[in-house]
Amino acid sequence: MNLVWNWKDVLKEAWSVKLGALSALLGAFQQALALLPAGLFGLSPEAWAAVGTVIGALSVLFAALVAPARLIDQGLAK
Repeated sequence: MNLVWNWKDVLKEAWSVKLGALSALLGAFQQALALLPAGLFGLSPEAWAAVGTVIGALSVLFAALVAPARLIDQGLAK
């Protein structure tokens, strides 16, 4: 494995990195939601659980998109 000379540009521009970071942030946000009381934002416990579920599903979706994003030639590695 060789490090490309423009590795900083690759980290800033590569979709696989962006999707991986977004997935990690959403996963952390979902865990933080579980610590907050359901009535904090005026939502019922069921709606609060649904919000957490949707955020978790988005996190999984973005994590699943990381590998295909790596296969797309984005013209970054020169």
